[in-house]
Amino acid sequence: MKSIACISSSVRTACLVKLNSSALMRGAFQKYTSPLRNQNPIQTDPCRVTLNQQCVNVRSFRAEPEKRAVAHQVKNEENDYEDLTVQLERSLVQKEMVPVTTSFSGLKEPQKLEVLHVLSSHLKDSNKSISNKSIDSIVILLGECINRGVDPLNSVILAFKEELQEHLVNGEMTVSQLCRFGEVVYNLDCRNSELLTLIVSTLHLMIDSDLTSSEAAQMYAFLSLIGNPRQSQGLLTKLHRHTERLVHRLQAGAVIEILHSLTILQQNKAIGLALKLSKRATRFVSSFQDKDLIKVLGAFKYYGQYDQSFVAAMEKYVPGRVLVADPELVSAVAEYCLQVRCRSEPILEAVAEGFVFNGENYSTSQISRLVVALGRLNYLPECSPQMFTKLEGVLSSRFSQFQARHLLEMLHACIHLQRFPLNFMPKVFNNYFLLRLEAEEKGLDRTVLGQLNQLSLSTTLECFSYQGPSLPYRYRVKKFSSLENSFESPMDRHLFSKVKGPLKELLGEPNYFMTSVFTQNGYTVDVEMSLDENGFIIPLSHWEQTHTRMALFVDGPERFCMNTQHLLGKEATKRRHLQQLGYEVVQVPYFEFEKLKMQKEKVQYLHQKIFPKTLGLQRRNLRHQEAGETEYKSDGTVQKDI
Repeated sequence: MKSIACISSSVRTACLVKLNSSALMRGAFQKYTSPLRNQNPIQTDPCRVTLNQQCVNVRSFRAEPEKRAVAHQVKNEENDYEDLTVQLERSLVQKEMVPVTTSFSGLKEPQKLEVLHVLSSHLKDSNKSISNKSIDSIVILLGECINRGVDPLNSVILAFKEELQEHLVNGEMTVSQLCRFGEVVYNLDCRNSELLTLIVSTLHLMIDSDLTSSEAAQMYAFLSLIGNPRQSQGLLTKLHRHTERLVHRLQAGAVIEILHSLTILQQNKAIGLALKLSKRATRFVSSFQDKDLIKVLGAFKYYGQYDQSFVAAMEKYVPGRVLVADPELVSAVAEYCLQVRCRSEPILEAVAEGFVFNGENYSTSQISRLVVALGRLNYLPECSPQMFTKLEGVLSSRFSQFQARHLLEMLHACIHLQRFPLNFMPKVFNNYFLLRLEAEEKGLDRTVLGQLNQLSLSTTLECFSYQGPSLPYRYRVKKFSSLENSFESPMDRHLFSKVKGPLKELLGEPNYFMTSVFTQNGYTVDVEMSLDENGFIIPLSHWEQTHTRMALFVDGPERFCMNTQHLLGKEATKRRHLQQLGYEVVQVPYFEFEKLKMQKEKVQYLHQKIFPKTLGLQRRNLRHQEAGETEYKSDGTVQKDI
C-alpha cells in the first residue's frame, strides 16, 4: 500500500499540470495538500511557494465588494472538494475507515475528474496482495461513490469492481466484506448478475462453526436486501439452523436485524428461530429505540408470536414512554396486542392515554389501527370519555382525510365497546362514501358489506334515538361471513363433541336441538333450542309452537382473549344483538367445561346452564312423566318409577 506522502505527491503532480487552466483548482489543491502535509511532513519545494502566492492573489482579487458573493460560493465549492478528497484519501489509506459525508454530485466537473484521478491512481499503484483492511476500504469507497452519484459505468468504478471480484475468486474476502460487496453489486442494478450469484454461493460455503453472531446478522441483512428467497433458500435454511445455536450470544442490534429480515424474507417456516429470538428480545426491551421496537413487533405480528415474558417486559416499560413515543410505535403496540389477542390492561390503558395526550399528531392510519385494536379486544379504557371526545374531534376535522375502509373499520370497532358513532352514520350511509368504498383497492368485499350491515343493525337494535338514513337495500347481506371470521368465530368442533353427549343425556333425545343455525339477521348459532310458552323444550317437529328461542354457544379458546377470560369484541356484540332479537343466550366456555371429568358432573353443569336450578328440574320431570320415563331428584340423581 502506498503511503500518504506518495499519494499526496501524485495528487500534487496531477494538479500542477493544470495550473494554467484554472486558478480555482490551484487554490483547491493548496487547501487539499495542507492537511496531508500536517499528517506526513514533506520538504518544501519552489512550486508549492509559487502556488501559494498565486492563491493569495486570487483571494485578494475576489475580496472586492462587487465579487464577495461569488467568492463565498467558490469557497464553499473548494471546501466541498477539499473535504471529499481528504475523506476518500483517508478512507483508503488510514487504518481506521472514515465515513465519507460530502456529496460527490455537488462538485463541479473538473473537481469530479480530479477526485476520480486520485482514486484511479491509487488503485493502479496498489499492491495486488492487499490486506483485509484495504479490502474493507475499497468496498466502502465503492459504495460511497455509487451512493453519491458517480456513474456506475465509470472506469474507476469498473476497476474497483474488477479488483474486488479478483479477491472474491481468490477466497480472500470475509463474510462481512462479501455482504458489503453484495450490497454494492445489488445497488449497481445487477440483481440477476452472475457476480451476485457467485457471492451468494460463496456465503453458503462460509457458514460453519466459525461464523459469528454479527456475521450472521450481516448475512440476514444482505439476503433481505436482495429479496429473492427462492434463489437463496438453501443458504437461508442452513443459516437458520446455525443461527439457532448462536441466539444466546446475539446483542440487541443483531436480534432486531435478524427478526426484521425474517419478516421481509417471509420465512414462515423459521418458527423455531423466531421463538428463540423472541425470548432473547425480552432482555433488551428497555434499551430498544422506538424504531427498533416497531421492527420487533412487526416480526412478532407476522409469526403471531405471543410470549408471556415479552408481554410482561412491555407492560413494565411501555407505559412509561408511551406519552413521548413515536405515534407509529403506539399504534404498532396496539396492533400487536390485537394480532395475538392479548388483552393487557397496562399496555392498552397506556395506548389510550397516549392518544388522548397526543392524538392531533397521529396519522389517520395510526388512529384507525389503535381504535380497531381496542374495540376488537373488547377493552374500554378508564379514560374512555376523554378518548372518545378526542376521537370525535379528530373525525370532525379530518373526516375526508381517512381512507374509506379505515374509517369504516374504526367506526365498526366502536360498536363492540357500545360507543355508537351516531353523528357520523349519515355520512357512512351516504352514496358518496359508499362509492368511495367501491373505488378502493379491495372494493365491497364480504368484510366491508358485513361491517356496513352490522353498523346498520346496531342503529336498529341499540340506538332507538337514531333518525338518520339507513343502509341502502342493495348493500344488504343475508349472513355475516368473511374469510377472516371478522364477525363470529366458528364453533370449536372438538369441544362440541365433548358437550354433545351430556347434552343428549340431559334432553333425552337428539331431536330437541339443532346445530349451526343461521338466524334471519345473519348470525350463526352453535346450538339452538325452542321453548314453548310454559318453558318446556319442544322437539323439532313442533317448532311452529316456539315461544322463546335459546342460543347455546360452545365457546372454544378462539373466542376469548389469549390471556384473559374476556370475549372478543365481535362475540360480545353478536350475543348482545341476539338478546335484543329475543334469544335467550347461554354460554358454555371451555375453561369451565373442561374442568369437569365425570359424565354426571357435565350433565349437572349443562342443567344449571340451560335451566334455572329449580324450575328447570320441574320442567324436565313434567316432560319425562308424560313420556313415562325416569325422573331426576333435586340433586341430579335418577329416581325410578314405583
